[in-house]
Amino acid sequence: MIARTLGEAARLDSVPIVLIERDCRLPIVDLIIDLHTGHYLDPIGAEGEARLLARLLKAGPRGMSERAFSDRLESLGARFSFTVGRRVTRLFFSVLSKNAPALIRLVARLLRDPGFRRSDFVRHQRSLIASAETIVDNDSALATRAFYGLYYSNHPLGRPRGGSVETLGSIELESLKARHRAAFGSQTLVFGLAGDLQGDALLRELERAFADLPKNEAVTYLLGERRSGSGDHIAIVNRPDRKKVYTLVGSRGLRIGDDPGLEIQIANHAFGGMFSSKLMQEIRAKRGYAYGVTSVVAQDIVREAMTITTSPGEDVAAACAALLGKLQAQFAERGVSGRALSAAKKSLLRGHAFEIETADRRLIPRLDVESLGLPGEVHDRYLELVRDAKLRAVNQNVREKLSGGDRLFVFVGNAETLMGPLEKALSPDSITILQHDSIEADLARV
Repeated sequence: MIARTLGEAARLDSVPIVLIERDCRLPIVDLIIDLHTGHYLDPIGAEGEARLLARLLKAGPRGMSERAFSDRLESLGARFSFTVGRRVTRLFFSVLSKNAPALIRLVARLLRDPGFRRSDFVRHQRSLIASAETIVDNDSALATRAFYGLYYSNHPLGRPRGGSVETLGSIELESLKARHRAAFGSQTLVFGLAGDLQGDALLRELERAFADLPKNEAVTYLLGERRSGSGDHIAIVNRPDRKKVYTLVGSRGLRIGDDPGLEIQIANHAFGGMFSSKLMQEIRAKRGYAYGVTSVVAQDIVREAMTITTSPGEDVAAACAALLGKLQAQFAERGVSGRALSAAKKSLLRGHAFEIETADRRLIPRLDVESLGLPGEVHDRYLELVRDAKLRAVNQNVREKLSGGDRLFVFVGNAETLMGPLEKALSPDSITILQHDSIEADLARV
């Protein structure tokens, strides 16, 4: 396997590819491992399985209790964390460089033979269920769940990514063991080493520790695109006690691989990524509707969404929503001004140094290219491509990829007081009411 990005990489007999970023200024080594398994592979009705699998990996290998595993990491001066995405579970290990060989051996033991103790399974399953119950107190999580559940209804993107109380409770330990066996193999692992590597000694240690890695098949996804609709639609997550109305405006976003993603991200930075951006000036500086507002244009192997979020007061929620809808439509149809684009480019070029200041920060974008299929050219030529972005091409790409289709406005607040003003301000094609304490059941009925 050849690395898809410029930079040092190694191919070992047992490990298909190891991405390398060296920096000997601090005696620290980072080992990052991508397991190609995530939320998309959760069985229907068992959403949250990938998240629970990661929890059990962190509980340690066979023959070592979770407490003993934690103590061993501490004795090495090491830390272990993880993230679970739709397609990749990423394991982060950081350790004092003198103890890096011992950490690699410990990690290999963990991944080859996880403990999968029933007591750990029951405890972490209960913990995740308790965490899922707290969504009722998290307005951002409620709005996001409502948006994806409705906008991507009957689509994999519409499933609860981290699981719900019901789905987490249905997960079986044997299913997690099978999931691990499928994910631990030569075609579903990508390794990265960063920091104080001192020659190739750690590569040889990695080779020994992961010798005879099982051969398996790469994961393939057969996901259809969301069927686009038309018009504007409203969803209100009813929380009568709220005076601040968490607001999300969602529309069509990007798909990895066939979109000019970087140019659109530059435009979005101009639109909603800076204090001087159009969104911030209109929502906060000029009208004082809310303290902050953000815009994200997401991308995935199927078309993701563009989302704008803010939290105005209940008395101005309708006016704020109408303005957000107007600004989003103008952005999707017209793009940004030359002045705004120039400011965004300067901001991104100046800020890029902070994105690559440490070896692990340089490593993570390269792993994203390898594991998620992001364009390698954007990584390798980022500064050049940002500098060369032209206004006409940027705005044409925004218009071609982001305009059209239906939009969904989601509000978390008092449905009784919001309904009338929102109908008047937005003239929606439909209105859906969800209860904050039964959102999964309500989504299932829609």
